[in-house]
Amino acid sequence: MREDEPGVDTHVWRTRYAALEDELAGDAAAALPELLDLVEEMLTAAGYDTDSGGPLEEPEVTAALARAREVVSAVDAGGDVRSDDAQQAAGELRELYRGLLDRPETETGPELGRDEPPPS
Repeated sequence: MREDEPGVDTHVWRTRYAALEDELAGDAAAALPELLDLVEEMLTAAGYDTDSGGPLEEPEVTAALARAREVVSAVDAGGDVRSDDAQQAAGELRELYRGLLDRPETETGPELGRDEPPPS
């Protein structure tokens, strides 16, 4: 999703999150898979390895992802998901989302971190 302009990813992420807000308020379990995808994409952009299945450096991030994945798995399997479990998982992912927006490394890729200025 990376473009040549700084801020493009952040704009796209904010747009995707805004589209999810109403759905999260109405049916958090249904919107949770998309929110989880968004947060995992942002974590990957910030340099976290979310695919290995191993623990991340921050236990609270690992726990939030595990809870959200558990709820998403239950929804995908057609199981009953308690509303408060889905709301808790969504709330934790919201906090991760907000925190990642405040981290400059989320938006800096190799093309932005080099010593030479970007092409005009």
